[in-house]
Amino acid sequence: MQAYFVFMGAAISHWPPFGSNCAFRRADWEGACQRIHRHDPDVHDDADLGFGLGPTQRTAYDHRLRVGISARSLAGGAAGRRRASYPG
Repeated sequence: MQAYFVFMGAAISHWPPFGSNCAFRRADWEGACQRIHRHDPDVHDDADLGFGLGPTQRTAYDHRLRVGISARSLAGGAAGRRRASYPG
């Protein structure tokens, strides 16, 4: 998971969101929601939201927040290829 944070952070110029464990202020969501592809199942939602927030958006990582996640997101094959491709 650390590679996700390092490489996605470098790509979007700020700490990337991680859907299982992230929170937003309402104003931040309202500023980003028009720039994301909420209804496209082929777009990785965390990456899309990270780009939607923009490079100047202030983000932070809080190591105290802990949640369990399913390993299904780490599956390879067609699902992995779909998640790795970004339309844009």
